[in-house]
Amino acid sequence: MASLALIVGLVFLAITIALLAYMMMIYIGTAQARAWASAIRSWSPPIVNNTLECPQGYIITPANESGVYQCGPCLAYLAPSGSLSVSCPR
Repeated sequence: MASLALIVGLVFLAITIALLAYMMMIYIGTAQARAWASAIRSWSPPIVNNTLECPQGYIITPANESGVYQCGPCLAYLAPSGSLSVSCPR
């Protein structure tokens, strides 16, 4: 009877260790995705001389048509007066 309890205990211990290792692998695997998401969330495009250069490769200047443009994760609003404002997720 003692040997059966020992076997059940060892199996339970092995399952617990395997589950812990699996959870650690998931955590390590998602660490890079969390780091990228945090970097994207804190990114904000620079506005230099009322000009915005977006990571998609286009440039928003007062010469563009007024409206809302997507600039990376941010939205840029170009007013009819030519002023540029940016709203980014935080």
